[in-house]
Amino acid sequence: MKLKMLTMFMCMIFLINSTYSMKVVFDTSVGFFGLNNDSSVGFSILKEEMEKKGFDVDNNIELGENAGRIGKTLLKKSNIFVIVNPNRNLSLDELTLLRDFVMNGKKLILICDKPESLKYINIVSEWFGAKFLPYYLGRELQVKNVKFISPMPLCLEMKPEISLKVNCTAKEWKSTWELPEKNICEDEFTIFAGMSYGKGKIAFLGDKDFLMNENITKNMEFVDNILDWLQQGKPNDKIIFSPETLEFLNGKNGSGICTIRIENIGEVTQHLIFKIPEYLKDIIILDTYDLYIQKGEIRFIKVKLVGSSEYSYLQDFIIIEREFGLYKYEDYIEIKVILDEKT
Repeated sequence: MKLKMLTMFMCMIFLINSTYSMKVVFDTSVGFFGLNNDSSVGFSILKEEMEKKGFDVDNNIELGENAGRIGKTLLKKSNIFVIVNPNRNLSLDELTLLRDFVMNGKKLILICDKPESLKYINIVSEWFGAKFLPYYLGRELQVKNVKFISPMPLCLEMKPEISLKVNCTAKEWKSTWELPEKNICEDEFTIFAGMSYGKGKIAFLGDKDFLMNENITKNMEFVDNILDWLQQGKPNDKIIFSPETLEFLNGKNGSGICTIRIENIGEVTQHLIFKIPEYLKDIIILDTYDLYIQKGEIRFIKVKLVGSSEYSYLQDFIIIEREFGLYKYEDYIEIKVILDEKT
């Protein structure tokens, strides 16, 4: 009887320990005090929403830690550490602590959207292979279902695991108080990126304002995706496309039809976008170019070849852009067209 009660007691302890809330700490040592601010520019709603999902959200002061520096005991209490628009240089000791913090399995989020903070944030971000750029991309940018407010782009040394990009014209941005005027370039810019580092993960975000109370409600799904990525590994996303090669006989006046079978044997719903090379768009026709496929679902797409004597032989690929959460990948299906000389 005693043994049974002891076993039950140990199981209860295990369950309590295994379901502890993840501690998220917003650093005040760099000058950010907006976590509990309930005005339109504060982060109090973000804190409330995160706590509803089981996170324990605090800052240095609430934890009774030194509000003026990043120390070992502060990081020991943290699972996810957040630095927003720093206003000071971090010391070498602090940088080393942050590097070891991530290397040993914890998570770091770096946020910057002010030119005045660039030199301070980049001292940290460059340790992890990233740099925030002094570019103004526009007052408001809608990227998918996220509304960004004057985001800053990133330059990355390595390809990130997840990212969000936007095509726009960048302007030189010297000060928050000056209207940017000089165009730099038009390009595709990364405004969010996440990557693994050692045993941990680090996220870089070029916008603070979309997290503020006046904006966060409509952007919370994006924040949830970031938090899911920080906590979990990449889900099983395997999709099987068959056949791997579409083969057509191209008659002068004929046509042909092939069928692509798509089976989602992964764990997540995925969005697929099919892209045909520009020069083949009038010859290779799909009955759909955009679809969502649930986990466990099987879908079919018909691919039609419109006969043309212009090509006696060609070989190319259909590009399939595959997205779920913050992940984005490309798959390919080969196309082969051979002229049928009998027709």
